[in-house]
Amino acid sequence: MNWMRTAMAAFAALCLPLQAAFAAETAETEETLIKQIRAAAQQYDGIADRGVSQAPDLTQVRDLYLRILKQAAASGSHSQTMREMAEVYVLSGGEPGILANWKEGLDPGSTEGKIFEGVLAYGEGKTMDAETKLLRFDPVSMTPWRGGHLALAQALLTVRTDAKRAFHYLSIAALLLPGTLVEEAALRQSAILAARTAGAAEFSTAITAYFRRFPRSAYLPGFEGQAVFYIVRFGDKDGSRILQDLLYALPEGWGRCLSCFLTTIAEQALLTGKIELAGNASAAAMPLAASDSRERQRLLIYSGAAMFLGGKFQDGLASLNSVQPAKLSENDRSLLDATLAVTDKVRKTPVLLSQAERSAALRPVKGNRAFPVSGPEEAARRALAAAETTLNSAQ
Repeated sequence: MNWMRTAMAAFAALCLPLQAAFAAETAETEETLIKQIRAAAQQYDGIADRGVSQAPDLTQVRDLYLRILKQAAASGSHSQTMREMAEVYVLSGGEPGILANWKEGLDPGSTEGKIFEGVLAYGEGKTMDAETKLLRFDPVSMTPWRGGHLALAQALLTVRTDAKRAFHYLSIAALLLPGTLVEEAALRQSAILAARTAGAAEFSTAITAYFRRFPRSAYLPGFEGQAVFYIVRFGDKDGSRILQDLLYALPEGWGRCLSCFLTTIAEQALLTGKIELAGNASAAAMPLAASDSRERQRLLIYSGAAMFLGGKFQDGLASLNSVQPAKLSENDRSLLDATLAVTDKVRKTPVLLSQAERSAALRPVKGNRAFPVSGPEEAARRALAAAETTLNSAQ
């Protein structure tokens, strides 16, 4: 029997180096995969800053991330680091099925088990279950990468029922992961949430921070359109104050066409009866537009109409009469004609209109949404019809 024990001991001695080599190879494989995922995450964040490199396609980066996670699953990886990376993938909108590999051996009653189940519920669209499981955790107590993604998810879970709490989570997400796509998304969502809850000051802070922090984001053009929509949607004075704050903070703009941004605000403000905002936006944009440009001709229309409807009749008429129709598009010419028709109507009316009535002259009729994306000609027709109704009732 002694020879058998001796043989077994010798065999075990031979196996130990093999086991150590296998463990070392597994560790090396996982370390490599973790580095690859982190590199993919950097590409993901590159979407927020096209100046770093050409912005990658979000779908392609997500597919790359998923392929690496599948390699980790195939290699038998069950580490917490890799599991957290899989959770972040799901919190970022990825397919929740990938989490199945890391469920085995996880205690459902433990903190990690509860986070895991909450992330899975979030990925599967089980909102109530995700709220119950995830909102109990403090993202600040986690690593910044994990906590930042969790905070953004928590904000989206609370936005429908508790705007104040959602703002809190968004601010945490931005603070934990500055310069990343998480911060970029947090600022965008903060602006939209502020606009929907009529928080003019919060909205002003959010859009100013966004334009300053992410002037090269792949999402910037779309966000600019949203910013215009919401600035015009606020009341005339709030909209003017937001515009003033933005221009004070970023007088040179944010690397894109500032005059285009201001001209769009002026146009939409005029068509929705925000006379003060239309005048302020036009005044800010005028020095930026070339004297012979079509953009300047458009601004003369918006500025002139705003001055006229604001009571500066002579100045308004002078601006409108200085417009060169040949440089306008067909829609812009229709708007000019309608505006001149309104001014003619007002000048021939012996009754002085109030500011509210003058503003109503260019406000869309009830039932139409503010900020029309296109169709200035139709907006002009509505403006003229509204003006005629107001004037006839005043006589």
